[in-house]
Amino acid sequence: MDGAGGGGLGAGAGRGLGAGSGEGQPSYLREHYAYIKEIINKNLQYPTVARRMGWQGVVQITFVVLENGFAERVRITKSSGHDMLDQAVVKAVQRVQPFPRPPARAELTVPVVFRLENGAGAG
Repeated sequence: MDGAGGGGLGAGAGRGLGAGSGEGQPSYLREHYAYIKEIINKNLQYPTVARRMGWQGVVQITFVVLENGFAERVRITKSSGHDMLDQAVVKAVQRVQPFPRPPARAELTVPVVFRLENGAGAG
């Protein structure tokens, strides 16, 4: 699959939704945040045009995982500076849902790194 495995993940932390979040929120994030980051990364497609142009960057995406495991309010909270890379992350989140079901809505912020190594892939 051309462009698969789009980027390495940077450091980051999930955070609770705030008002209305359930008591199971911290344990959900502890148990599932690393898996959610990994599954997004594994299903990320580095756009071919972006590779050719040498575009790299970090995209920070935030979304809410509903009790049914599906994501809503998916938004870019920090752009890579390249809309094509930003949209690739949004598509990856949409493609990999449903996520593990939280006991209450959970908001996550996930950084994704697009990095080319020797012009042939991402790391």
